[in-house]
Formats: sequence, structure tokens, C-alpha cells
Amino acid sequence: SRAGQDLRTGVVWSVSSWRSADDPSPGDFRYVMDTRGSPELHVWRNGSKRYRTGPWNGLRFSGCPDMTTFEDLVEFRFTHTADEVSFVYRDRVGSPVSRLVLNESGAMQRMVWDGALWRVFWSGPRDQCDIYGACGPFGVCNAVGAVMCGCIKGFIPSSPAEWRMRNASGGCARSTVLQCGGGDGFYTLRGVKLPETHGSSVDAGASLAECGRRCSSNCSCTAYAASDIRGGGTGCIQWFGELMDTRFVDDGQDLFVRLAMSDLHLETTKTSKLVVIIAAVITAFALLLLSLGLVIWRKIRQRSKQVTNFDDMVRGECLTYHLETLRDATDGFCPKNEIGRGGFGIVYKGQMEDGQEVAVKKLSAGNSVQGLKEFKNEVDLIAKLQHRNLVRLLGCCIHCSERILVYEYMSNKSLDTFIFGMYDVS
Repeated sequence: SRAGQDLRTGVVWSVSSWRSADDPSPGDFRYVMDTRGSPELHVWRNGSKRYRTGPWNGLRFSGCPDMTTFEDLVEFRFTHTADEVSFVYRDRVGSPVSRLVLNESGAMQRMVWDGALWRVFWSGPRDQCDIYGACGPFGVCNAVGAVMCGCIKGFIPSSPAEWRMRNASGGCARSTVLQCGGGDGFYTLRGVKLPETHGSSVDAGASLAECGRRCSSNCSCTAYAASDIRGGGTGCIQWFGELMDTRFVDDGQDLFVRLAMSDLHLETTKTSKLVVIIAAVITAFALLLLSLGLVIWRKIRQRSKQVTNFDDMVRGECLTYHLETLRDATDGFCPKNEIGRGGFGIVYKGQMEDGQEVAVKKLSAGNSVQGLKEFKNEVDLIAKLQHRNLVRLLGCCIHCSERILVYEYMSNKSLDTFIFGMYDVS
């Protein structure tokens, strides 16, 4: 199968559709190579364009990324010389027989014979975005988006009312007039089928960098792109008017669109502001965490220091007990060991590991808020006031908010007996 033109003789190789499935007379559609610009294949209907493949980019047609998926079945050959522009395919040795069909509805179909019947292997147009000019000049089509048509950056809908009605055929217009003379720049539209190249300028020998310089120096140049994507991109296509029939495709090309510098700076400013805001939020959050960490560290350090100071202050006067020791002695401050209760706390009977019986006074929560210094002074005072008529303080315990005093245990009335037994006159 061949499509193209012999530039020496003017002979055109093309395909025509049938009138209908059972009428082989010429139909309304033709499959031809458009050589006015960077060569690309078109499907025409009665003189109007219906579908195009996009220009050849060295590996495939720009709008047909899936061509490379059946290279193992079909051999493609694209020729572009002074004598001929053509696209030819032939079946590879050992692969199933295939043919290209332009059916009566205008669809291009790659048909493969499976031994019993012809099966559709590939078809185009694939979706609404493949219909020529679906989004109009300077529009870009997205087949997977909620809204199919959008405008290239720096452009706005030419007729917002029509766009709201989902009619985008009128396309888009520039939001800012070009300044030229160094007042313009280029925006990179990534992953697209390149716009129609009819009327474009092509130089396969130029580098992409040189292509950009040429377009920048020509005020009429509206966009540029590489003509060959191999090796990182070489060659040069320049557009000088409307950008028509651009769409997003998988593994698409980069298109560099001329914009007023103010539109480019607007995007840069927005991005910069966003970066500044994000950085400020992250910094503020980090400072907040640091401040909280510092406060927690200071409290822990202060409490540790207070406990250490407390231990130092009482060490010479009475013992200090671990909370776990007193828990074990009282069976976990079990209610059955309770021997007294008052406004200052609850007293439990306990037995230490060495067998000594003790009275453990656990201060109530209302009194546990007293400071370490005040509690130390109280312990210090009781420890020094050792008297035969007072129950002896053996030690104390402080753990977080817990304040506990440990006394020697005396059975009921033993103190009365001790006091009044000395003066028995009976």
C-alpha cells in the first residue's frame, strides 16, 4: 500500500472509499498525502478535511503513537526526497496478511486476515479529538478530560458563550498581544500531536536550538518544533499562522508556542508565589515543632532537675522509695489494705520485702499539686520532729504527680496505750 506523490511527474498515490459496502464505485472519502509543509496523511471528504495523522517525526506520524506497537507485523517506509514523498507499508515475512481500508464512513482501518475472516487491527479516527479542528484554532483537545476542549496557555475562548454550550469550533484568541522585539517568549506545550503543517516552514538540517532562534527573530512565527524526534530532537518546523488541530496523545511531542512575556511571567510569578507560600508553611510548621520540642525538653529537664534536687535535699533526713516498691507493699494500693482516709489522702497498710509493716499515706490529687520545695519542707520538718509520742516518718516518694509519705505502722490504740500506760494509777 502506498500514499504520496511523485514530485517529478506529479503522479499522486491515494486511496478512495467505496460508495457503500456492496457498491465499489468511488465514494466521498480520499486518503492522500499532503505535501504542503511537513508531509502528513489526510482523509478528505468532498474537499474538506476529516482526519489527519500529524507529520512524520522520524519514527511514526505524530498523531499515531500506536504505530510502533505493530512494527513486528508491518514494515513502514517513509520517503521524503526531491523526487518523491511517500509512505509505504508491507507485511513482514511470516506475519499475517494485512490491508489498509478506507471504508464508506471515512474510517481508516488496518485489517488483518486471521485465516477465516478480516479483523480490524487498528482504526482512525480513534475518538472525537481525531476529528479535524474539533477545538478550533489555538485550541487543544484532550480525549480523557471531563471537558474535551481547552485553550493553549496564553489564549482564551473566542466565544465563551459557544464554549459553554460545548461548541469549541471557533477556537481561541490571544489574551495578550505579542510585542516582538524581545518582548515575547515561548511556552512548552508537552505531549501533543503537532498542529497541521500546511503553510509551515520545514528545515530538516537545522538543530532545535537554531529553530528556536529563527522563530524568535521572526515576529510572524507563532510556534516551532523538532521535525525529527530521534536523538533528542533535530530538524525544524515553524508555524506562521493559526495552530490548528492540536491534541494530547500518549508519547506526544513538545510544541514551543510564542507568547507575550507578561503571560510567561504570570505563570512564573504564580509558581514563585506558590513556592514561597509552601516554604513559609513548612518553615512555620518546623518552627512550631521545634518550639514544642524545646518546651517539652525544658519541662522534662526541669522536672528531672527538681527530682534530683529533691533527692539530694531529703537524702540526709529520710529514705526515698520507688513507687513500684510501695505498690508491691500495698498490693497495688488495694482498697482492702486501706486503714484511714481524710481530706489529705488515703492511708494504706503495707509490708516491705524485709517484713517491716508500714503505713503508706498517698496524698489526694488536690494536695498533689503542691510544689516540690513545699513538699520537701514538709517532709524535712516531720523527719526532724522525731518524738516518742509521734509516729515516726520512715521515708517518702515522689513520682510525676504522686506525693507519698511512709510511716512506721502502729496497731490500733497502741499509741494511746503507750501514752497513758505510763501513768497507770490503778
